[in-house]
Order: sequence, then C-alpha cells, then structure tokens
Amino acid sequence: FGNYIEEQKKLMELKEEYLKSGDFQYLNRIKVLVGKLYERLSDRDIGINAKVNDIISDNKLSIELIIKEAEDVDKRIAELIDENINIRILLNKEIMSINNQELKDLLVDIGIEMEILNNNIQAYIQRLSDFILRTKKRKEQNNKLASIANKIMNQKDEDLTYLLISNAQYY
Repeated sequence: FGNYIEEQKKLMELKEEYLKSGDFQYLNRIKVLVGKLYERLSDRDIGINAKVNDIISDNKLSIELIIKEAEDVDKRIAELIDENINIRILLNKEIMSINNQELKDLLVDIGIEMEILNNNIQAYIQRLSDFILRTKKRKEQNNKLASIANKIMNQKDEDLTYLLISNAQYY
C-alpha cells in the first residue's frame, strides 16, 4: 500500500533549505510535495478499499486462502495507521512550523482530508475483521458438515441418528 519515507525525508530537506535560504522556490516545492503526498494517500485509500472488496467478494478461493489473505491485508492496514501517524506528526509539527500562511492553510485542508482517510482505514479494518470472523465460523461449520457427511458415507451415522431422534422437533 505504499511507503512514504522518501517523501518525508524530502520534505525535511526542503524545509531546512527554505529556512537557510528563505528562497520561496523551496516553499513552492514543499507545497507541491505535500500535495503529491496527499494524492498518494488518497490513491492508497482507493486501493485499500478495492483490495478489501476483492477479498470479501472472492468466492473462488478456498476458505483457508481467503482467511490468510484477509489477515495479511488486515496486518498491512494496521501498519499504515502507524505510518499515517508519522505523516501527520511531520506535517503538523515540522512543516506547519514554517511561517507561511498559505502553506498552513494547505496543511489544515490536507489534515482534514487525512482525518477522513484515517476514518476510512478504521472502517476497512472493521469490515475485514468482521469478514475474517464470519469466514472462520463458516470454515468451522464446513468442517463439521464434512465430518458428518464422512460419517454418513462410512455408515457410521449412529450418533447422528440418535441426535435426530432425541431432538426430532428441533431438527
């Protein structure tokens, strides 16, 4: 889902150069890079949503594979939360400290949008967690049904017969 370390380093370098020189070209580069960083975060959000939807709607894979893939994506999304925190700290503390109102306004706007993206990530984690739980339950039910079917096929169905007779109205 992306790595933003290079952009973060570049932002710090541009900030240092701007503070040393006062050259507004560095400030403009910071603004452009902040905009590009936000675009990447927004694109990543779309990609995560697509991946979660793919996992949830893919009925062709085995249950084990679906669970493994969902758990892997869930873990990667959790790692993104930490990365988002680092980006927010960088933007809110380091870049916001540059004394330029236009840049501050841009950072406030992006901060609001990033909050929406963070909320989306939380929703993706919840959807994926719910899906993993449902899929694990379905796997457990499938295993029980397979066990019962195997007993019936091997004509070892006495337990099932007794169960059905003892609770006939329920079953």
